[in-house]
Amino acid sequence: MFRCCRHRLALAVFAAGGLRAAEPQWPPLNGELSGALRLDALGDAPPLQWRTHLKPTAGGLPQIDLEVTASGLELHARATLPPGEAPGTWQISSAAVDLAMWLPIALARAGQAVLPPDLVATGTLRVAGEGTWRNAKATGSISAALDGATVGSTAQNLSASGVSLAAAIDLADNLPTVRSLRLGVDTLQMASLTARRIVAEAAGAEGGRIDVRRAELEVLGGRVALTP
Repeated sequence: MFRCCRHRLALAVFAAGGLRAAEPQWPPLNGELSGALRLDALGDAPPLQWRTHLKPTAGGLPQIDLEVTASGLELHARATLPPGEAPGTWQISSAAVDLAMWLPIALARAGQAVLPPDLVATGTLRVAGEGTWRNAKATGSISAALDGATVGSTAQNLSASGVSLAAAIDLADNLPTVRSLRLGVDTLQMASLTARRIVAEAAGAEGGRIDVRRAELEVLGGRVALTP
């Protein structure tokens, strides 16, 4: 009789929330998987070589290290699987994209767009970020940087040198929002018009808007500053 009452008491305490269910335990998985991925939807895009390494962390959670390489592209990322009800983590430790290689591929895939189809660029776009994820939805922050790039279009008679970009992007449930943006151009040539030392700074605002906080350039022998 005493044993029966004790079991009933334990069940009552558990049902009332007095005891917490044990968190699910992941097995100590460890191994590697690699291969090649053809991007037929991107036309002439080179194949991606990828490698994943699955291993347990010090806390016992499975961790996935991902490495992706291709001509003009490199990505190193890491993720941990969600522990019970808590979210997992993700991190892009480094990512680099050669614009001379991948911008024409992206423009060809986009089809009709605002940018001229013959737009060419040189420079390396670098990306990093980190955050959490659960149920295929990611939250966190991403930074993008570009320095010393060039841009040109023969059809538009346009060329730019010394192009720099710095952007901070917030990510909430896979939806990106620009937090801050800074664009700089040393020299911009459009037909017979030349502009120098162009600087534009912006910040994200409500409703997905981007508010320009600063915009300056030197042109026609003077300096122009636009009101935010």
